[in-house]
Amino acid sequence: MIRNPDLRRLAVFLAPLLTLLAVGCGSSSSSGPNPGGPAAGPALFVDTGAGTDTTLRLQVLAIVAAAADGSTSSDLLGGARTLTVADPRGQSVGLTLAAPPAGTPWSHLQMLLDGGAHRAVRADGSSVALRLPSTSLALPLVGGLPTNGDGRLLELRHATPPSLTAAMDGSLDAVLDLHLEARSDLAVQGLVARVAQVDLAGQTLLATLPDVGDRAVRLQFSGDSRLFDDSGNQLDVTSFLRGCDDSSELRVDGLQSGDDRFHCRSGERQQRGRGGEPKFTGRVADLDQGAHSFTLQAFARRGEDGRDVPFRGDLQVDGSNAVVRRSLGGGAHAAASFADLANGLLVEVEGLLDAGGTMLTAREIDLEDEDGSGASGEIEGAVVAVDLPTSALTIGPRGDDPLLVGGRSVPSALVVVDAATVLYRDGDSGNQHLGLADVRTTDRIWIRGTVRGDGTVDARTVRVRDDRR
Repeated sequence: MIRNPDLRRLAVFLAPLLTLLAVGCGSSSSSGPNPGGPAAGPALFVDTGAGTDTTLRLQVLAIVAAAADGSTSSDLLGGARTLTVADPRGQSVGLTLAAPPAGTPWSHLQMLLDGGAHRAVRADGSSVALRLPSTSLALPLVGGLPTNGDGRLLELRHATPPSLTAAMDGSLDAVLDLHLEARSDLAVQGLVARVAQVDLAGQTLLATLPDVGDRAVRLQFSGDSRLFDDSGNQLDVTSFLRGCDDSSELRVDGLQSGDDRFHCRSGERQQRGRGGEPKFTGRVADLDQGAHSFTLQAFARRGEDGRDVPFRGDLQVDGSNAVVRRSLGGGAHAAASFADLANGLLVEVEGLLDAGGTMLTAREIDLEDEDGSGASGEIEGAVVAVDLPTSALTIGPRGDDPLLVGGRSVPSALVVVDAATVLYRDGDSGNQHLGLADVRTTDRIWIRGTVRGDGTVDARTVRVRDDRR
């Protein structure tokens, strides 16, 4: 939780950190881990599904491990980074940290922030200054911080949606309720993976994750992996891997484990910088169904390195000959049509941009969000009932904690799962999944997905843990 710090304590904290930053500026740094080489320190993954249509980007100057007695480690981040903590698409991003020194009971991470450099991108693509109550952020962690080789990674998620208030000068004041947890594996979505080496016999590949500090991972596949080429054709594992080489880029969903194994639940393959066709993400406006055109209020553009970069502008989109698809995550798509578009819908558009940079002739239009309401964040509760015939769960509040669905407190909610849902139990290895029949009424549950207008949740990921332990 971000809190207003006591100024004296803040000054005491900032002094050693600024010294650490000055020392760090004189040291060299590598361009990222070498696939197949020594393991990097712990990865910090951010669940950007925050229940808001506004993208929030923080400028992080340093991250240190801190102990209860006030002692801190050196900077674990290795230089300033821009960290997206909220994205309407809910795509996972992250950072690779250095391992904190062993032998100290580190109790939390501390982030030093550049308070004047945070930005918010609204749904209409406009970018404004973002202000937080503090220039430091304490993130307590039960059980201590991961060290090299201990099989855990870190997840930063929103316990409740951000509180955003418009100021008189047009900027936004934000209060964030962030929760940090060490996990053996966690569900991530929408990650870009750049292929380094293919092991066809072992049905795995080595790749780096640009959005997680070029971290090296081994992607694993199984018979239940839903894999697609760039034209939307579904492939078996062997055919998918045969088409991959070191020029390939993947968009994947799945389970990331602390030993840098990634079990790919779904993925799409494409060539890096394919055809020079840009991809823009934004919202539909001024939709003309008859002319198959609309205005794209764009707020992000995909770079050649796979990273999204901020982009603000209105593009006129000609969708007359575009293939329209509904994104199911990780490259998996369902067929859709131009008639499924609506004003306010979040879309990703790929095509040819004219010389003036204002007209986009679309080749593909991907519907990123079924109801245009943005990512709903993680829902936490208790399992009340399991209905196998309808592939649904009923959930309720856990103890005295409210059940928050779509930003509202409700007494219960229906959660629908399907073949694309990643469903797993805390503590399982990354290549094992649950069936709905394995979920029990003694389980605590965490869900991410889309909230319908009637409050039903279409689950993208479901994580459970026995609440009796």
